Amino acid sequence: MAWDAGVAFGKVVTGQGIPAIINRLIDSKFAVTVGGSIVKLVGTFHDMTGKAELVPMDEPLFLVRARDHLAVQMLTHYRELCALDHCTDWQIEGVTKTIEMFNDFAKDHPERMKQPGMTRGL
Repeated sequence: MAWDAGVAFGKVVTGQGIPAIINRLIDSKFAVTVGGSIVKLVGTFHDMTGKAELVPMDEPLFLVRARDHLAVQMLTHYRELCALDHCTDWQIEGVTKTIEMFNDFAKDHPERMKQPGMTRGL
C-alpha cells in the first residue's frame, strides 16, 4: 500500500461529475478536497487521477488523530473486530498500515502526544 496521509494527492472527479482537487489524504480510502469536502477514493490513484464519491454532509464522521495516546489501542481493537467480522485483507492491511504510521508518529514526536480531550477543543 503506497500512500502517505500527509501528502497532497491530485485531481479526481466525483460520482456527480464534479472535478475536485485533493488537498490531503486521510488514509488509503478517504481524502479532503481543497473545498473542504470529504471524498471516498474509488479505483487506482497511482497516476494522480481517478474517481471519488462525496461523503454526504449528513453522515456523521469520527476522527482519531495520531497524537491521541489511546489511538493505537483503539485501532488495534478495531483491526481485531475487522478480522472477527471476516473483513477483506485489503481492509485489515489498511488498518495495519495506519497503526504503523501512528506508532511512527508517536516515536518521532513524543512531545506532541496527549490524552484525548485534554485541550478541551482549544
